[in-house]
Amino acid sequence: MEWWIPVAIILTYQVLSSIPGILAYKWFKPRELYDYMSGGKTIGLFAMALSIGATQWSALSFMGFIAFYYLHGVPGWNAMSLGYLLISVGCLYGIMGIRARELAEKYKYVTPSDFVNHFYKDRYLGILVGVMLTICLLPYMQIQLGGVGYILEVASGGRIPFIYGALLLYILIAIYTFLGGLKSIAWVDVAQGFLFLIVALGVGAYMWSLMGGISGINSLAITKPSLFTIPGGIGAMTALYMLSWTIPVQMGWPIQPQIFMRLASIKRKEHIYYIPALMIVAVTGLYFMQQYLTWIAGWIVTPGFKEPDKLLITIAYKNWDPILFGILGAAGVAAMTTSVNSQAHACASVFVNDVLVKIRKFDEKIALLIVRVAMLVVLFIGLCLWFVWPWLLMTLGALSSSIGSLCAVALLPSLFNIRFVTRYGASLGIISGFIVLVYTEFINKYPYGIYSGGWGLLTAVIVCIIVSLLTQKYKPAPLEK
Repeated sequence: MEWWIPVAIILTYQVLSSIPGILAYKWFKPRELYDYMSGGKTIGLFAMALSIGATQWSALSFMGFIAFYYLHGVPGWNAMSLGYLLISVGCLYGIMGIRARELAEKYKYVTPSDFVNHFYKDRYLGILVGVMLTICLLPYMQIQLGGVGYILEVASGGRIPFIYGALLLYILIAIYTFLGGLKSIAWVDVAQGFLFLIVALGVGAYMWSLMGGISGINSLAITKPSLFTIPGGIGAMTALYMLSWTIPVQMGWPIQPQIFMRLASIKRKEHIYYIPALMIVAVTGLYFMQQYLTWIAGWIVTPGFKEPDKLLITIAYKNWDPILFGILGAAGVAAMTTSVNSQAHACASVFVNDVLVKIRKFDEKIALLIVRVAMLVVLFIGLCLWFVWPWLLMTLGALSSSIGSLCAVALLPSLFNIRFVTRYGASLGIISGFIVLVYTEFINKYPYGIYSGGWGLLTAVIVCIIVSLLTQKYKPAPLEK
């Protein structure tokens, strides 16, 4: 393969698709922290829908989830795809998103911590939520930077070291995100998200042909039946593990600020009603056409592949001509770029708005400068983390989302005025849940076959209820529409 052709396509598309983000600054210049975080609520339905989708379709969609299905088979696909449609999109994008947008209209709130701080009248709980969401986003960012570095390294035949590709992504994102915040990111997401959707469908069509259609699926079901039944290919996806993995992971993604802030910031509140339907249509195509068919084709043409994170890239590199591989690489980098720009923006926004500003008040111009600098810093931290903590993409993504789900014990009561929950119950629930999650992930891994995120969320809920019962005199203040 002529290595310079795919590299030229990838780099050219990245530069060109970043231009809308820079141009957005010409028409919308953030003048305060709120503008930078929310885009001044000037982003319409089409741009916001593509931005939400592009933010979610990350290195996980392009690499990590394919590896997850390759290892676990249909049970893993059910845990991710059906769980995402039912919990993330159906319940949280829909019910939670509608409520968040309605309250954001009245109170001018953007981040989860804004609502938590108001409901419980406790800035320390708001800070705790901000810290937790910052923690969950930092490792999530590193997998995007790692993914783009790998794609450029493969496309160039090893001539472009990983660090150079990752640094290029860092520079492009830093420029337009520094300038326009969420508005610039949304404009870039439209260009890059559209390409990824089109390529995903094309990948699905190719994989369908490669595996021989229905006959290929039937053949694989006969030769490798464990991939189609519980507990899955490697025998880990038991019914209990699947449930304990699906609930915290699918709850965590919409609560993470890069998604939540978009739900709260859409231009017109009636647009929020269309978001779940648009996401279901797009995600159904992605999870089936691009991901489901790829892992099946992978088992047929490369059974027992040792690095399933790299399955799609490897198949395409071996079988596609340089131009097609370049387009695929550009789409993959676009998927990762549209996630890491949102994660860096959200992480910086949460840290400044929910932590620093709660500790000390700043002039709006100073706060705006701080959040821009913070974005550069957290993006750089995400890059550095890849070298000290290079986990599998699917492992990091699920863990990051599970950490975000712990904040549900504070956020959901604040959105839906569940006055039974007190600030002490929510605080101790989050802290104890995080401790148990860390313990069951790194020390005593998955006791009784229950995923660490499940242990953490279960602990957070139980502790929150018990402590709230013991502290009922500290009832919160509701947020009314």
